[in-house]
Amino acid sequence: MAPARPGAAPEEPADLAAALAWFTAEHLVLLDAVDIAVRSDRDRYAWLLAHALETYFDYRGHWHDWAASQHTALDAARRLADPSWQAGAHRGLGWVCDQQGSQDDALAHNEQALALYRQAGHRAGQAKALNNTGWLHIMLGHYDRHSPTAPRPWTSTSRSVTVTPRPERGTASDTHTITSRSTAMPSPATSGPSRPAPGTRARPG
Repeated sequence: MAPARPGAAPEEPADLAAALAWFTAEHLVLLDAVDIAVRSDRDRYAWLLAHALETYFDYRGHWHDWAASQHTALDAARRLADPSWQAGAHRGLGWVCDQQGSQDDALAHNEQALALYRQAGHRAGQAKALNNTGWLHIMLGHYDRHSPTAPRPWTSTSRSVTVTPRPERGTASDTHTITSRSTAMPSPATSGPSRPAPGTRARPG
């Protein structure tokens, strides 16, 4: 995001409850902001705003708004010709589809995310999407689909990642078995919540 204008300062919520209260009060304004960004040809901001809203939508169960904003983000990423951001939107759509119980659609979105992350050479994104596809194959009973879910290591000078899907479902740690050693900050396309919100079931990341 660009620096704030002189005299403007970001609010600093005191805690989670205060943050949720702010998002609840500004819910419709934030959705309008995404649309305004698209109409004013600011696709980068449309994608970033939609991405920033994902955790709130998950906490509150706003599945329709979540899906709609991620479709907007996907369209914006396509106009930007950014495969990693397209992948991030597909991963977000996969997440909300899973929360709605549509595992087949969730799998399709994560498979598209995986292909796009590979196209972009984005290894951390590949790891997350690969873990998600493996988890969803297991949830769908596709136990013979070994290829996309087999442990597959990547190494680089800055990161070592091993993906190990696990056949059980339960806590967040059961469904997030990526181990990584890196001091680099995650990019927007792969950052985001890695734990389920209170009251929601475990799902792919």
